[in-house]
Amino acid sequence: MSRLLEIRDLTVSGASGAKVLHRVSLTLAPGEILGLAGCSGAGKSTLGQAITGLLPPPLRITAGEIIFEGRRIDTLPPRERHALRGSGIGAVFQDTAAALDPLFTIGAQLVETLRHHQPGQSRAQTEAHALQLLTETGLSRPALRMRQYPHQLSGGMRQRVVLALARAGKPRLLIADEPTSALDPALRDQILDLLQQHCRETKAGLLLISHDPAALARICDQTLTMASGQIVENASGDAALPPLPRKPPPSSQTKAEGPILQVAGLGLTLRDLARPGVLGLRWRQCQTEAHPILRDVSFTIRRGECLALVGESGSGKSTVARLVAGLIAPGSGEIRFAPARNGGVIRPQMIFQDPFGSLNPFWRVRRILAEPLTVLRLCPDTASRTARIAGLLEMVGLEPADAGRYPHEFSGGQRQRIAIARALASEPEFLICDEPTSALDAATQTQILLLLEDLRRRLRLSLLLISHDPDVVRFMADEVLTMQGGSLIKPATVAAVETPASG
Repeated sequence: MSRLLEIRDLTVSGASGAKVLHRVSLTLAPGEILGLAGCSGAGKSTLGQAITGLLPPPLRITAGEIIFEGRRIDTLPPRERHALRGSGIGAVFQDTAAALDPLFTIGAQLVETLRHHQPGQSRAQTEAHALQLLTETGLSRPALRMRQYPHQLSGGMRQRVVLALARAGKPRLLIADEPTSALDPALRDQILDLLQQHCRETKAGLLLISHDPAALARICDQTLTMASGQIVENASGDAALPPLPRKPPPSSQTKAEGPILQVAGLGLTLRDLARPGVLGLRWRQCQTEAHPILRDVSFTIRRGECLALVGESGSGKSTVARLVAGLIAPGSGEIRFAPARNGGVIRPQMIFQDPFGSLNPFWRVRRILAEPLTVLRLCPDTASRTARIAGLLEMVGLEPADAGRYPHEFSGGQRQRIAIARALASEPEFLICDEPTSALDAATQTQILLLLEDLRRRLRLSLLLISHDPDVVRFMADEVLTMQGGSLIKPATVAAVETPASG
């Protein structure tokens, strides 16, 4: 069998000489789907970056070779390496917000990519092709999405856009880094089937990086497992996810009290998002766009309670979270918080679905965590602030020494832990958790969920949880509401919660 990709004893090191990848070797044939499993921080994403030539400094290849279609590419000049991307090697990145330009519409970015790889097409043909690519990914109302900006889409929608962009160049090798982490199970299977179909029809190779054994088992021909920067074993990819521990029974100290949040009649349309002064669609383009995003959403969360919003990707869950957090204003309805326990104002904190997009890439972790401590005057001096930062990092499973590193030096799962630590820094009474574990492997997911549950009980936190994972909802939630098409369609018992199929 011919080899599309061959990696021989690849080693990647940092500025200090510490090895991030150590003697990694693998081969991939045309049309083959190779899975890459492992815990957060194992080096999976770093390997993908090395293949595409996008290693963030100070990481660099210090030994080994990367052979693509019989040609060594790790030593190519930057111009030639750049020419390979898109039509030779395509990538679906884990951090969709970083992969999409926030200043251009989805349609403009797709059209630009298609015109670069297929310059002979007319403008009308290119736009039709872009619309077809979006439609094939299962994105609802693709014509509307063409006119929207990345920040107006949910995490699952952005992930499908990135997949469409990667397929636009018809690459012979596709590297998909957690392409389904933000999707509900039905849509996850749809995207995986689309990737498999793409490989079978075009004979393209696929390197699928994932911490989800179900995704790997569904389409992979074989699976490699990584740990500490090395390939440790071959596997079939059909290992079952370890079950979450049983949720502790409520105690008298953690039983819900009076309401902490009351939401009544929330409504939102595209026109509301496009009000002058609001970053959104251009006002002139949207004067007639009254398409509803949310319709009459009402619910109550009691003190100490965790309310879960479930539903298909794009159903409006993250939009509700942003409204409750005060990041956008509703077109209609009311959001009312009770007074804080100390008589002050409750300041809800949010754990975002996309941690990389919420962390300042130019700040070290120390400064990221120190900001809320300084602004809210929670630590009077440098010594207490340093101790608090070290405690927060240890609380989420990181080392105090990590305070001196930048966000790009961490894996996706580690960045999510930093985002959780920042949310906890201000000692909040109310947390909004938007897919807080979707980027984490099963073992780390369990640790984070146990941490959140323990904090909720010890600190009497109230949570608004958004998730498409039924196991996470069953473990965390006291009450469940289901969303579809921007509306609440039904309450559900926690034990019987299921994710609706995508429409």
